[in-house]
Amino acid sequence: MNEITFPQFAVLAPDNWFDVTAEMDEEDSPSTLAPEEGLGVLQISLADFPAQGEPPAIIEVLRTMLKEFAKAHELGSPNNLLREESPRPLLAGNFIWGDDFLRVWYLTDSGKLAFVTYTCERGAAFASELSEVEQIVRSLKFLPTV
Repeated sequence: MNEITFPQFAVLAPDNWFDVTAEMDEEDSPSTLAPEEGLGVLQISLADFPAQGEPPAIIEVLRTMLKEFAKAHELGSPNNLLREESPRPLLAGNFIWGDDFLRVWYLTDSGKLAFVTYTCERGAAFASELSEVEQIVRSLKFLPTV
């Protein structure tokens, strides 16, 4: 496992995963990781998250964010919804987005929010890659801002 460090966060990723942000077409692309010969891409965006309270209340805020994201992109309801309160609040769900499979995570810690997406072709055999992505997402460590 390699630690890949971005300005506001770091993740642990398998040796075949790399930071490909500079290779993205968009000028303001989120931090992007991809496996050397893989199927999809993992993108991570951070924001401040002023919501406070116990994890169940925070999960409800994340659920609202997920619903708003799905509505804005006409994705319908998520499937394989995952909700975790510990070690930090996390909510994730799967969508079919046109010809693509999309998994979305919202997680928060220390006043920061991470919005994470993994996208690959819908028919691809991506189960093992998605397993690696889950490990990467769970390893996300927010770095102190200077």
